Amino acid sequence: MGVYSTSQFAGAFVGGVAGGWIHGQYGLSGVFLFGAVAAFVWLGVAFGMQRPANLSSYMLNVGPLDEAQAWELQAELARITGVADAAVVAAEGVAHLKVDKSLVDFAVLDAFSTASE
Repeated sequence: MGVYSTSQFAGAFVGGVAGGWIHGQYGLSGVFLFGAVAAFVWLGVAFGMQRPANLSSYMLNVGPLDEAQAWELQAELARITGVADAAVVAAEGVAHLKVDKSLVDFAVLDAFSTASE
């Protein structure tokens, strides 16, 4: 959040300084022209972007593990079809997953859970 907020305020500052300078040099129409050009440049950049994957968070209670077991389980979970990312926190006994709900078989994931035991 700190990096995000800092970037947001720095952008507002730089935008204000640039807008003031452009207004001083070229007047109000220069500010609007610069804004229009910047918007079209951004539109061109955004047009070439790929749509991000539609992933959902999923948490599994995997029970107490040591660090070696956690790394092994993390690799095993990451190999399951539909799992885009896996992070196993041994100290908490949980696995945090990013999954594509249209591809993942939740029965396979739930087989790793200790919640039903």
